[in-house]
Amino acid sequence: MPVLLDTRTLLMVITIVLISRAVVLFHVWRVSRRYSPLTMWAAGSSLLAVGVLLIGLRGIVSDIISIICAQALVITGWMIYVGGIGLAAEQQPPWRAGKILTLISVAAIAWYTLATPDFLARTVVNTVASVTFELYAVLACLRFSGSKRKTTFRILAAALMIEACSNIIKLSYILDTRTVDLFTGAWQIGQFFIVALIVTVVSSILFVLLAAQRLQEDLDDEMRLRQEDQRLLARSEAKYRLIYEATSDAVMLLSQERFFACNASTLRMFGCQTEEEFCTYNLVALSPPRQPCGKESSTLVQQHLARVFECGHHDFEWVSRRVDNGELFTVEIHLNTVTIEGGATLQATARDITERKRMEESIRQLAFIDTLTQLPNRRLLVDRLAMAMESSKRKNVHCCLLFIDLDNFKPLNDTYGHPVGDLLLIEVANRLRGGIRAIDTVARFGGDEFVVLISELFSSRDESRNAAGTVALKILSLVSHPYLLHATDGDGREQIIEYQCSASIGGTLFTSHEFSREELFRQADAAMYAAKRAGRHTVLFFSDI
Repeated sequence: MPVLLDTRTLLMVITIVLISRAVVLFHVWRVSRRYSPLTMWAAGSSLLAVGVLLIGLRGIVSDIISIICAQALVITGWMIYVGGIGLAAEQQPPWRAGKILTLISVAAIAWYTLATPDFLARTVVNTVASVTFELYAVLACLRFSGSKRKTTFRILAAALMIEACSNIIKLSYILDTRTVDLFTGAWQIGQFFIVALIVTVVSSILFVLLAAQRLQEDLDDEMRLRQEDQRLLARSEAKYRLIYEATSDAVMLLSQERFFACNASTLRMFGCQTEEEFCTYNLVALSPPRQPCGKESSTLVQQHLARVFECGHHDFEWVSRRVDNGELFTVEIHLNTVTIEGGATLQATARDITERKRMEESIRQLAFIDTLTQLPNRRLLVDRLAMAMESSKRKNVHCCLLFIDLDNFKPLNDTYGHPVGDLLLIEVANRLRGGIRAIDTVARFGGDEFVVLISELFSSRDESRNAAGTVALKILSLVSHPYLLHATDGDGREQIIEYQCSASIGGTLFTSHEFSREELFRQADAAMYAAKRAGRHTVLFFSDI
């Protein structure tokens, strides 16, 4: 027999090709780690290589190894090998049927090796198993409907069909010639192994080509998805840019207290010409030195930034300063953290609420301030009285409530009219406001009645009585000075009216919650009417009546 057709030589060559194929396929899989059939082809080729190698060692090693183990490896390798082809062709391999066929075939080969040795029977079993797997692989390749790899699968199907036919012809030849051993048979046996070798080489090339085509398809799909993502991202960015620029709120991006981007509304709100100019400032530079609460802006900025980094978002009100004219305005700021290019960034949205604050202040004025005298009204006085009672309890000091009623006010109204009377009330309010401490409260109680709340006097009642009496006498003196009222007569001519009036004052001392608010008002009111009955222009305390 020619050396080229020597069965052992051909088996060794096939083993080398299978091992090389397994190494190449495993390397391709390790590089890409995307195409799972590669691992099955590599594993199946490895088992086939070991099995073919053991077959080639027939006569050198025991029959258990060279026949039973070898055939078990070959059939198992075929099962895994064609299973990979099925997965590559996007078919679900019949693993259960494959395992049953493998177990039956290995059991039959073991029986015809150990129990009743029969080369022909083993050849039939081996051929049936191999051809069954090959025909499944051919059908899987033909069922593949993909466009790009369809031709490659057709070529692979043809190669597998040739090998299946070769195996069937080999079986027919062995049965006809009653060959008893692969290694002692005619040289024609070697021809079938040459076919197997050629198919192995061709299939190896096709496997690598299939892997390359599949990887290219994956890359194309990934590129399409990436392009679609980029298109959607571009649309999203355009939509965000439209919202970003169209909103009337100022939207800013900052890092480490320094701005690096803003929208057009920000430039208008802060009086900057360009984004570059705005980005030269930081939060502190766009704020007055102190906020309305009295704290420095720089200190509060650090506190707000720490809060947003801790919670992810933070809302607060802030007084800002325009760059062009230094005008102060109030904004409502929403801070939240965003991730840009892998780094933590702050997005600040500012809304000018100056007008809203002005309206709120107007509403507050209507609710708590007397519109004529701009003094606290009765409602605000009640709140201040409650605070004074709490402070008295906490500090263990006395407070005093003074009721003030103007004497001779009605004749002024009757003679010159209510507008002139209002002028007098305004002037009295100004004098009272200037005659008390900052911690005390003067309020208009109604009509020509005023109330002065004196807080935080002394622990001693006598000392507190003396101090409150001094304040009351000072008020009497302030109120009794003549008034020059600038009024307008019926013909529209300006006239100056000189008028003099006095006041009757009733007071009551209290500590903590010694009396209710209603009781304190009643006591002060009773003391004031007692002062009027005593001749007016005098001061009386409730404890004296």
